[in-house]
Amino acid sequence: LFGSVEKDADGKITEINVSKVRHLNNLRKTIFKGANVKTGTHVKTGTQVVQTESISFDWVDWESNDYVSDWTKNPMENFPAIDCGNLLNGGGYNGGGNVLKGFAFTGTNSGLFDSLERATLTEMRFADCSSKGTNAGILAGSLINCTVTDCGAYLNTKNKDNARYEDMDTR
Repeated sequence: LFGSVEKDADGKITEINVSKVRHLNNLRKTIFKGANVKTGTHVKTGTQVVQTESISFDWVDWESNDYVSDWTKNPMENFPAIDCGNLLNGGGYNGGGNVLKGFAFTGTNSGLFDSLERATLTEMRFADCSSKGTNAGILAGSLINCTVTDCGAYLNTKNKDNARYEDMDTR
């Protein structure tokens, strides 16, 4: 499901490491059943998600182990906002300064996440992303009592010929 997970002495997940689009997709409460803290007792309250490398939504940037098969590539036209239930409430997402690139977020609450409460979001970078929905943002459609530190969105990453600037991730 993920790049890796870390557990405490009781075997409860305290950290989830992500480095691929499929890892982000697997945070959805419909896929990762531990995302519902009320019923999934194997996830500790205050779980941290840590992005360990840059993630591009554009499948032409993917390596062969990033997708299930060569013929499917990236089957998603848009990336629906992640509804991870209570997984990150009281926890957070640390982007590690790595970039999320080329995502087109959709949903009623549109952004990387649908809605977060009491989460801490740090060192997240978005390059060439868009968001469309009733409540649209890049981080989330709704943030309630959250802390956002050192996060940024860079929207002008293509030149007049529609080619990506190679150095935008470091700007």
